[in-house]
Amino acid sequence: MAPNSNGVNSYVNNLGVRATFWYGYPGNMYQSGAIRVGGSSSDVLGAISPSDYVCTGDAHPNVIDV
Repeated sequence: MAPNSNGVNSYVNNLGVRATFWYGYPGNMYQSGAIRVGGSSSDVLGAISPSDYVCTGDAHPNVIDV
């Protein structure tokens, strides 16, 4: 997601892995929520705060080369 974008308004996780939402800046990221396999953003309504990155599976934004 681009900085200052509207982010994800609705998401259905059709992947075989969890989708994890993160906020902060590379090297100092914090998890803001996750959507289970087969789940959707409505399953966690209100539980995900504004996020800067979405990673799937075991990916983690603190190890992304920017």
